[in-house]
Amino acid sequence: MLKQEIDDLTDSILKSLTRSAKVRFKERYAAARAELEQFNRQVKSDLANYTLALDNGDLTPGQFKQLVGDNLRLAEMKGLTQAGISVAEMDAYKSAALRKIVSTTLKVVVPEGSVNT
Repeated sequence: MLKQEIDDLTDSILKSLTRSAKVRFKERYAAARAELEQFNRQVKSDLANYTLALDNGDLTPGQFKQLVGDNLRLAEMKGLTQAGISVAEMDAYKSAALRKIVSTTLKVVVPEGSVNT
């Protein structure tokens, strides 16, 4: 995969996650927007690196999923919490984000039928 393709993929995923956050958190989204944008910038860099490693065969899909999950768990979400978003809501959002990132990236990077976890 070319760097531009990885950038396009990560941009697409993060835009989708941002739209999801707007719907999920509605009126609280405005207060949480800055924190969400910071979160997206942090994740984008790591996601690009993980995707490149997956594409190069340096990571298995299972390792990729673990790294993305670890990245999401380590992300600082203080702004979302301060905006009144409960831990349960945040956990649900992060779980949905993990599923979206992994499924979308694997569909693009790993040919169907060749998934080794």
